[in-house]
Amino acid sequence: MLGYSAKVKEVIDPSKDELRTSIVKVLRVEATDFTSWLLENTAAYLEMQSSDRGMELKQKTKDRLEKMLGKSQKLDGLDWV
Repeated sequence: MLGYSAKVKEVIDPSKDELRTSIVKVLRVEATDFTSWLLENTAAYLEMQSSDRGMELKQKTKDRLEKMLGKSQKLDGLDWV
């Protein structure tokens, strides 16, 4: 009936695949949001280190950050050497 079959002592769970899909979608959004948050806060931290402590920001570091986290206008606005 309705495209489902059942056996004795078997649990019918027609939503098992949809739950997994829903969880994956939620985790994808959370991961994207976290990555954006991490990138923006990393840029803010580096800006503070550069301006307050005189830390030299190496282009190599920016390249690695962009490879791992993506591009950011805040990162672009920092003084890289």
